[in-house]
Amino acid sequence: MFRTKIIKDYFLYVLLFCAFQGMTAFSATLQSVELISLSANFTKILVENDTESLTKGSLFLNYPETLHLKINYPIMQDIVINDTLMQIFYPEKHLLYNVNAAYHDKLIFLSPFVASQYKDYGLSALSYTLSDYQVENDTLITIWQPPKEMGNAGATVLKTLNDKLVNVLIYDEKDNIVQKILFKDYQKLGFIGFPGTVEILYKNSGKITKKNVTLTNLEINKSIPDSLNLDIPENVTIENFEW
Repeated sequence: MFRTKIIKDYFLYVLLFCAFQGMTAFSATLQSVELISLSANFTKILVENDTESLTKGSLFLNYPETLHLKINYPIMQDIVINDTLMQIFYPEKHLLYNVNAAYHDKLIFLSPFVASQYKDYGLSALSYTLSDYQVENDTLITIWQPPKEMGNAGATVLKTLNDKLVNVLIYDEKDNIVQKILFKDYQKLGFIGFPGTVEILYKNSGKITKKNVTLTNLEINKSIPDSLNLDIPENVTIENFEW
């Protein structure tokens, strides 16, 4: 059961890593200040089958190589992602997982935080085409159609208010909404408006699942303490697996 949870949570860490890799590359292009590091506190609330779970921690990025997630609730955890290696360390359990996996650039599309920085939500890179649009005062609504090879995918509808993405609706081929993504609490990171909260609602086995991720105390080019280097004691159990 414990390993199953590790594998499920693995996707969150991959998406966080891709989000900050993509977002920082984007910000480095727009800002005159070279990006060296980034840090933030994060909170994830997951509501699934009427059960709510909470995860809290901090993240530290040494651009562009390494992301360190320090989770302090509900269990002490250190996750270090560097290139294709992810290390997940549980100090209280004396347990270390080494996960080798290959990342794909298109995972950026799955990460709402970084995708919010693109006016087309990264859809053009996935061969989506703009089929229609509507303008209402300061609101722009665009409708995007997927490429034929995506099978049962339907349209994706983007709503932008004052040049900020506020929600995304993803449909299946029968025009049923399968996922809704809301962007809230925009903050300034240099010259970029960056959402502080992303809320995702999607159907899972016929039930609605809600995921809310919030970033606070977002800082760039601040000193990251050396104590964050992962120091693995000798008396830990180590498990290695490929993904």
